[in-house]
Amino acid sequence: MEKWKKTIRRILLVANVLAIMALLFVGYSDLLQPEAWPRLCNVGLLMPAVIALNLGFLVLWILLRPRLSWVPVAGLVMAFVPIRQYTPFNPPEDPPHGALKVLAWNVAMFEGHVKKEGEKSEMMRYLLDSKADFICLEEATTKGDSNDPIHILQRKYAYTQYVPKSKSDGQGLFLASRYPILSHDSIPYHSPGNMSVEFVVDVNGQKVSLLVNHLQSYGLSKKERTGFHDMIKGDAAPDTASTETHQLIEKIAKGTVTRAAQARMVASRIQQRLREKMPVIVVGDFNDTPISYTHRIMAKGLTDCYIASGNGPGRSFNRDGIYARIDHILCSNFFKPYGAKVDSSIKTSDHYPICCWLEMRPKP
Repeated sequence: MEKWKKTIRRILLVANVLAIMALLFVGYSDLLQPEAWPRLCNVGLLMPAVIALNLGFLVLWILLRPRLSWVPVAGLVMAFVPIRQYTPFNPPEDPPHGALKVLAWNVAMFEGHVKKEGEKSEMMRYLLDSKADFICLEEATTKGDSNDPIHILQRKYAYTQYVPKSKSDGQGLFLASRYPILSHDSIPYHSPGNMSVEFVVDVNGQKVSLLVNHLQSYGLSKKERTGFHDMIKGDAAPDTASTETHQLIEKIAKGTVTRAAQARMVASRIQQRLREKMPVIVVGDFNDTPISYTHRIMAKGLTDCYIASGNGPGRSFNRDGIYARIDHILCSNFFKPYGAKVDSSIKTSDHYPICCWLEMRPKP
């Protein structure tokens, strides 16, 4: 009997080591170049699963063999950086008076906007009551009537700018600002369905580069997202799982390669502004997780406001099987972030809004 127990413990120990290796590989997969590793570079999507697996081993050893608990603990410590990237933990800290509130939201063409004359929808009440200094909207649309969401925001904010996409589907990026918008310039990566725009705003005499983004998605239909969810849970039918999994992986890989090229162009503009010593804020729907090539190169030299001041995984896409924060706010060290939050209280879009407060640091 004792011999069998030892054998089982050894098997579990080997399995635990393999789980640690998986955690480290997934956690540091953002180092992979998408063009060279188009499939493997997306394993960051598995981060919640591998974290849960390693925590499961920790519980298992505590119950069965407490002196071996150091094994999963060691793995979790080695993966501390990507774990914190994915699900940060920070003590609450109130933003100081005068901090700028930044709100970013993919509004999905205002699908949750109730267009009833004389009535404000839940979506519009949320935006108007946010008291944000900058409201940055992706997949915004306008028809120009008096009940149009953008028209309502234009009456509320002194400075606004709507930039439509090149594709004629009526969507674009929109900025509502309490501070003057000096200029705007689209990043020229020539995508018919995606765009990034740099707005230069004047905040009390200081020029700030505010880059709003809607990058290439994975391109999954609702049915495919459901299939992805089933695949992650292991619920896919055995006779179709292999074919569907292969198709999903190929589609996700294709979207990732396209998004990587877009992200590099945005990152180039960010680095230009950093060299010019201009304060930088980067927001929007990156369509990628904190454990991704896209996030890594765009956040180079910047602070991820959610990682620095938020708590928990902060799932921002609220449909089907994508359990990840794909909407982000980044800032240069001219700012100190406070209270970053993905607000799951409002469900009128397939994304939750993300917001934070930025304190402008005194000039050296």
